[in-house]
Amino acid sequence: MDQQFSFYARICGKLLGDGCLTKQVNRKPRFQFMHRTEDVGWAQYCHERLQDFLPLSPPTYSKVTDPRLSKQYSERYIVQSRTHPIITSLYTTWYPEGKKSLHLNSWNFI
Repeated sequence: MDQQFSFYARICGKLLGDGCLTKQVNRKPRFQFMHRTEDVGWAQYCHERLQDFLPLSPPTYSKVTDPRLSKQYSERYIVQSRTHPIITSLYTTWYPEGKKSLHLNSWNFI
């Protein structure tokens, strides 16, 4: 399988699932995904499969206070990227008006 197609298949899978592109005002977008602590192995696997294409940090543990939960907190592993031209291009395609939207006819890599 061609490497570019492999990358787009993986990134699309993450963006359709538990991944997203985040963008702060006046900054370039970043890619991120998170998994429950029980799924740290999956987070590591996904990180390994994408790190050749994007500048990703390794999975990082995070504990978030949330009074809505019976435990009052949640735990997760987060993988986040630095900025990259591919992510900026993906943001333009997946978030045309600042909100995730699927416009299949605008995907020029298929």
